[in-house]
Amino acid sequence: MSSLLIAAVFLAVSLTATGQERRSGTRRVTQRNVIVRFFAFIGKPIKKEAFIEAVKLRGLTAAELIERIETRGVSFRVNDMTKAELRELGMPQSVVEIAARSYRASENEVARISVIADTLASDYTAYSSGNRFYIVIPNSAASRYNQEKGSAAEVFDLQIQQRGADTVISARKSLGVHARVEQSFNRIEAVFVRKSAH
Repeated sequence: MSSLLIAAVFLAVSLTATGQERRSGTRRVTQRNVIVRFFAFIGKPIKKEAFIEAVKLRGLTAAELIERIETRGVSFRVNDMTKAELRELGMPQSVVEIAARSYRASENEVARISVIADTLASDYTAYSSGNRFYIVIPNSAASRYNQEKGSAAEVFDLQIQQRGADTVISARKSLGVHARVEQSFNRIEAVFVRKSAH
């Protein structure tokens, strides 16, 4: 009888532990919120010297500065020191933040998809299929912020879809353009680069 009692207690403890594990597992699988921004660039990126000069001259409104930044990108990284410098020159915070998101490494970079999650996003999947490039972020829901200029919507055909619990982001790659992914903590950047002519 005692051995049967011990077996019953062991079984009850095992079932309780399993239930707790499942519940804790359920808590871990929470839906992430992601923000998707799309930048299509035309022309050469704006250099820091020219950018600061435009701010000093005050010949452009904040809206005009933002339009130029979104269209061309900037060739410099906007770190905390640069942000402080720009604010001292009287640049509105909205322009500073747009510049910080619009870094463009070279003229060959033609577009960028920026995905920002509210938690770690290292479990994404990225791949090419046909003429499209895909990013899949599990357990997430996305908000779309359009920043497409000119015919960018037609050229890149950015699509954001919900497949079950996953967010699927894709864009068309034109001939001679390849894509790569840069990921850091909660940020994923898909960079579309035109191959240099040899």
